[in-house]
Amino acid sequence: MHRFFFVLGIATLLLCAQETSFRKYDLPSGRVVYKVMQTQKTGGESRSYRGSKKLLFDRYGYRELIEEEGSWDPAGERRHTLTLRIGTRSWIVDFGSRMILESEVPGMKEILRSAHGDLYHLAMRLRRQIGEVPEGNATVLGYPCRMWVSPQIRECLYRGVVLRLERNATNERRTEEAIEAQFGMAVPDLAYQLPDFPKVRFPGSAGSKSSEEGRSERSSTVAKSQKRPRLTLEAIRKRLRKKRKIFTDVRHCIAESHKLSEVNKCIAQFGKAMGESFDPLKSWDEHQRQEALDSIDAFIRGIDCGIGAKNLDALRHCRPDIRRLY
Repeated sequence: MHRFFFVLGIATLLLCAQETSFRKYDLPSGRVVYKVMQTQKTGGESRSYRGSKKLLFDRYGYRELIEEEGSWDPAGERRHTLTLRIGTRSWIVDFGSRMILESEVPGMKEILRSAHGDLYHLAMRLRRQIGEVPEGNATVLGYPCRMWVSPQIRECLYRGVVLRLERNATNERRTEEAIEAQFGMAVPDLAYQLPDFPKVRFPGSAGSKSSEEGRSERSSTVAKSQKRPRLTLEAIRKRLRKKRKIFTDVRHCIAESHKLSEVNKCIAQFGKAMGESFDPLKSWDEHQRQEALDSIDAFIRGIDCGIGAKNLDALRHCRPDIRRLY
């Protein structure tokens, strides 16, 4: 499962940094509570979600905990998710299976180097490159925030922290509105404590491969990249356009999939189109679905950045993980 989501771009800016240079937010610490509302329409039926979400961070985002609880109507299906990120590592709590999925996503160190550790300003630059534009200012809970707008997303940012979010996609709408916010306070270590569940490591995470295997794999990757012929910018754009359609198709497929059998068909189709093979998932819930959609959206924005790059130098400022697509 980890390999499938990695290809979809689940690797994000906040999963690679050294604590001394990490800056995801332009604030040392914060705690925000959101009111969450979501609606979905599938096959002529609709359902709605009401819940609350908590964001807690310190060390400028080096440590970050996100927890959400709510329920779907009319079925009354409960949702409870919790994700802890510390530097390059993340822990996702699966309350249904009573286990914690631990992972460390490789391949993001180039982003940190190019940003000199300042992911906050890098994210601001990337927003413009992928087509998001500033559209005025607003105030949420007394904090001034800047509106950033794209075809599917409207978000109001206060020094890197989202205080208001509106996301519209096919047959789906989600809003998050901050109802409590506090910044600059001390956060005790106990606040990041996870439930006492057994931990399971994803394949490819720290400790899942021997150092010798890791070195061998990296050497093979370097050798392949050295043999790869250099492409022109137009040739790269052409390849990215083809890949964009593949990712758009799998996003639409997953957006319409609420059953395990349905999403595994999406994965099989995606693997065939990408020329790769993925093991079928053994479980599927709303949290995984939303995580996959968010990851695909972020990856498509990275592809759009590459397609819109005016020269090879500008292309290098797009997400490094899209390079595997050309």
